[in-house]
Amino acid sequence: MNLKNMDLLKKLCETPGVSGYEEPIQKIVRDELEKITDKVKIDKLGNVIGLKKARKKGGNKPIKVMLAAHMDEIGFLVSFIDKDGFLRITPLGGFDSRTLIAQRVIVHGKRDIEGIIPLPKTMLLPKEDNKKYIDMKDLHIDVGMSKEEVSKYVKVGDVVSLDQNFMKLNEQVVTSRNFDDRMGVFVMIEALKRLEDCYADIYAVGTVQEELGIRGGIVASFSVEPDIGIAIDGSLAYDFPDVKDEDKHCLLGSGTGIYIL
Repeated sequence: MNLKNMDLLKKLCETPGVSGYEEPIQKIVRDELEKITDKVKIDKLGNVIGLKKARKKGGNKPIKVMLAAHMDEIGFLVSFIDKDGFLRITPLGGFDSRTLIAQRVIVHGKRDIEGIIPLPKTMLLPKEDNKKYIDMKDLHIDVGMSKEEVSKYVKVGDVVSLDQNFMKLNEQVVTSRNFDDRMGVFVMIEALKRLEDCYADIYAVGTVQEELGIRGGIVASFSVEPDIGIAIDGSLAYDFPDVKDEDKHCLLGSGTGIYIL
């Protein structure tokens, strides 16, 4: 990866946009698409749809090509504030709850409040009683405040995002909490910047609520009615220890994985 022009990727990754609450990242994507497309609209669900019209004539009517990358990221909702000020949470999107221990989070209430997900009580039991699987209902957020204090800023239903900033590991590798799918959004925008005059109408769509069931992409496809659809999304790099060679279908630094559905 060429890391010389990473300002946009960093901006995309550090802007919150939990699934169903994408307004902050929606604005960034809209602003970027307005610079490089002929027309931008936001549909009723919240998808950002930019159209770059065909500049060449190859027939009676240009085909429609839809590029789709989802703007939303996984996160949580505050579901309860207990008597000691700890926040119970409900996930928005799929989590492996084992990866959440000691993670920093940001609670987006009346003001942003930083917190942490501590070790759950089940992990403090004797080994023979300790569950290997951690249930999401056993987790909570500690913001270091009493219930009276935290209730001034946080209410049930407020959104919570993970607090992991964009970081450069070396000259070839960067990391962030939400490359699924801010990396895809970045690739879509950069591809349109490089796109020369062509025979097709190109629709670049930043979709919403993918983590809740690919909702935005389906709604946008009914609106655009494309002839060809290309989804740009994040995948796993399988080149790590103990993975069989036949299962290594995506490797870090080896280019794009292409899946045909």
